[in-house]
Amino acid sequence: MIESKLLDTNILVYAFDTSDKVKHGIAKKLLETCISRKEQFYISTQNISEFYHVITKYVENPLPKSEARVICEKFICFSGFVKLSPTSYALLGAMKIDEKFKVGYWDALIAATMIENGINTIITENKKDFQKIPGVIILDPFSK
Repeated sequence: MIESKLLDTNILVYAFDTSDKVKHGIAKKLLETCISRKEQFYISTQNISEFYHVITKYVENPLPKSEARVICEKFICFSGFVKLSPTSYALLGAMKIDEKFKVGYWDALIAATMIENGINTIITENKKDFQKIPGVIILDPFSK
């Protein structure tokens, strides 16, 4: 059985933000495994939205919005990513996760969307929040 893995927003950002050379290289290689069809990853439309917001405002060298939009369009059109969208039930699930496990709502929404789609593994450096959610397995590509 093939393990289903969701790429978190920070992986997408590091793949295009060169300010941390090590993280950039690791994240870029992860995307390259998907581009070369060696592995297929899931991403949420929320991840794409967060990527656009972060890469145009919160990195050392923000990308122009037009360039970020083109990258987002490629994420959306690329068949190597399985795109997920939160449903209204995932919204309610996220609220419950947020209340019960004291996880920020946006991370809870990613987790609820994963759970709803039968995905239990997230590739992220955000261990702090996702480790609180039962059943979510964290793969941190940056940890040694």
